[in-house]
Amino acid sequence: MKLSLRLTGCIGCMMGYSVSKLPIDQLHIRYIFREIFSSSKIAVIFVFCVALSISSLSALNSFKRDIEHSLKREARELNGGDVILQAPHSLSHMLEEPLQEVVKGGLAEVVRTISFYSVIRENTGEQPLFVNIKAVEDNFPLFGDIVLESGAALKDRLQPGKILLSREAVDRLEIGQGARVVLGEVELEVGGIYQSDPTRPVSFLSFGPGVYIDYDDAERTGLLGKGSRVRHEVLLKIVGETDPEMVTARLKERIESDRVQIDTAGSSSNRISRFFDNLLFFLSCISILTLMLGGAGMQGSLSAIFRQKEKTIGIIKAMGASRGFIYLHYLFSVLILGFFGIATGVFGGIVLKYYFPILFEGLLPDSLSYTYRAIDFFDSVILGIVVVTLFSFLPLYRLSGVKPSVIFRKESRSLLSGAGSWLGIAFGFIVLTLLIIRQLEELSTALYFIGGLAGLIILVSLVSRLIGYGLRKFQPTNLLVKQALRSIFRQGNATNTVVTTLACSLAVLLMILLLRLNLFSSFIHSYPPDAPNLFCIDIQVDQVESFQKVAGGANLFPVVRARLLSINGRPVDTERELERRSDNLAREFNLTYRNQLLPDERIKEGQEMYRLDPPEAGIHPVSILDYIADVGDIKMADILVFNIAGVELKAQVSSIRTRTQSRLSPFFYFVFEEAVLKDAPQTFFAALTVPREEMTDTIRQIVKELPNISIINVAELADKLGALMVKLARIVTFFSSFSILAGCFIMISSLLATKLDRIKESVYYKILGADSGFVLRVLLVESMFIALLSFVVAFLVGVTGAYLVCIYIFDIEFQIFFLQLFIAFLVIVSLITTTVILSSWGVVSQKPAGYLRQLGGH
Repeated sequence: MKLSLRLTGCIGCMMGYSVSKLPIDQLHIRYIFREIFSSSKIAVIFVFCVALSISSLSALNSFKRDIEHSLKREARELNGGDVILQAPHSLSHMLEEPLQEVVKGGLAEVVRTISFYSVIRENTGEQPLFVNIKAVEDNFPLFGDIVLESGAALKDRLQPGKILLSREAVDRLEIGQGARVVLGEVELEVGGIYQSDPTRPVSFLSFGPGVYIDYDDAERTGLLGKGSRVRHEVLLKIVGETDPEMVTARLKERIESDRVQIDTAGSSSNRISRFFDNLLFFLSCISILTLMLGGAGMQGSLSAIFRQKEKTIGIIKAMGASRGFIYLHYLFSVLILGFFGIATGVFGGIVLKYYFPILFEGLLPDSLSYTYRAIDFFDSVILGIVVVTLFSFLPLYRLSGVKPSVIFRKESRSLLSGAGSWLGIAFGFIVLTLLIIRQLEELSTALYFIGGLAGLIILVSLVSRLIGYGLRKFQPTNLLVKQALRSIFRQGNATNTVVTTLACSLAVLLMILLLRLNLFSSFIHSYPPDAPNLFCIDIQVDQVESFQKVAGGANLFPVVRARLLSINGRPVDTERELERRSDNLAREFNLTYRNQLLPDERIKEGQEMYRLDPPEAGIHPVSILDYIADVGDIKMADILVFNIAGVELKAQVSSIRTRTQSRLSPFFYFVFEEAVLKDAPQTFFAALTVPREEMTDTIRQIVKELPNISIINVAELADKLGALMVKLARIVTFFSSFSILAGCFIMISSLLATKLDRIKESVYYKILGADSGFVLRVLLVESMFIALLSFVVAFLVGVTGAYLVCIYIFDIEFQIFFLQLFIAFLVIVSLITTTVILSSWGVVSQKPAGYLRQLGGH
């Protein structure tokens, strides 16, 4: 009852009524329910549209809260401490004194870790495996524990000379506890096997399975040489009630280095949270599209109900009923239907949420718990109230345009529009904008999304109207086609709304399908046989000759690690950059030097790679890639300042390069002349092309001769990327399918709204000698025209969108996969045809005698 009164107040105020002024004493409950049951099928569609509008979004919001709550609750276990210090080099020389002050002051416990990638192999030298290594001190972890399969704790079994392997690493190496493996220059015994790791709750974000070694063994491996890609961490566990923010602030005051990142567990950004932020953001956009299309279905089905009631309303008005009387009864009808729609949506949201663990299988941490909270319920109900209010306003408002004269009209006309309609639309747009901003949590992104969504709907609507106009002008000679086209464009048939809704959702699905197929084609299925498939990093300067002998004269790229400090004197905002969803300027970059373009590069801006006009002393030319230029809004002639091992390097942008092919091949954002970086601290990177059958032997040989080199199997990485893309595509397709369902609901409501006209036509056909088969064929041709029109519009918009994304964002070649698109077309035709036939079966089976008797009775 409270929900009904709240809805009454919301809609009543928008209509210009006060709840206290409504003629409640004149309410006829039997009349309300009789009106609902007389249009029960369309009323059910309205209920389902309300449920569809809120179920996916409410389920997603509840799921998002679970993830945020879980990541916040387990932030200390996930990050390893209350306070985290990270740097790409050893921290001991600058942190010893500040850390001792914290420890001796009784503020925190401290543990050090070193993380890096390398290759391990059984001591017999058989199967090498690229792994994610973490060397830890004996009091790790500070929070929680990593329990081995034997039941022992990690801190009890990890000792010098021992290595603890994840179950995945053991299965892939096909070894067991007690076996001996080689890591770098040392041989270690497998001291235990663990199944899960709270610091690495998901595996798809890592290049290889995880392993643990003792902190002192890290140095003995010989893998921590100068230039190695190593991440050093110091983790602090706060003692007592000390504020972590206070400890963080104290450490930041004492440690003046831009290469050391200091965060609390609550503020630290990690790959898991960034991955879920991006995924849930994208799914929220799709759910908002579903909400709007479901809202269009609500508005269309409610308009269909009121269109059927026009003569009834006209008779009641002719008998002296007031505008308030009409409004009151149909408002309560909407309230009743809205109540059931919201209840169904809340229940559907709960069901969807508990299906998510199956849908997201392989992407979620094992520790994630699912709870339906009171805030989830109230959030869903409030969302339902807003949606019902927004999309019911116009049909209710336009009831005022029904005149008693409608009794004598053979066909209904468009209902009255006026200033109130436009005010309602404006108010609804404002509320919808606030709803989207609240959902996406970023004002600028929400405004871009609203503009893009409005553009999509307008574009699809214009294209569908243009094609529809052409069909109207088409004069077929075939009677079947002629009657089908006449039926499509009959008065009261919401063909444009149906086509727009279906085409919008189909365009999104086709765009996702084409993007996935093109990405697979570029990086996985059609990976060029001459493309590099084995990356070797951290090759030291004194190892170049040895590596060339082992690798057979591979092409080497020098790598100089550096950070970008400023652009045109404006310092890089680290906190703001780390909030980016894409690449950022706050991370450490790999610089290189060479005097020519790579085979897959060309100069996009500038005459030559390193031409400055005029040259200036102390400023060196740098060629940058167009992608990082877009990320940092960097232009030609901009001044960049880098920090290379504590030495500042000032450079000016002399050219902007672009890649002519996008594949897993080497590229660098910043390229200098050889003379500028030749003497800087550096390592080398090699990209090898090795036949798959020789991959294992090549890796084993490199690891044996040069154990410090990290090797990435790009072919294996591509397979892993492909599996991840399949999972993500399945999730996105699932959410997008709700939009298709909204289009089907709108189509069903349109068919039901024109059912009486269709029955009359069916009877006339049969009186003139046609049979039920002819009526059925007319419906089939009509449904195929709607499917074809929707698919053509979706094809034009979806293919154009996929083309633009592939060419200008992913920078890959674009292909149209006609076979897959044809299969999608057949699925859509089958879906729409089945929907039309099932919704109109009463029209096909209507007997003329029964209809004429009923007509004569009236």
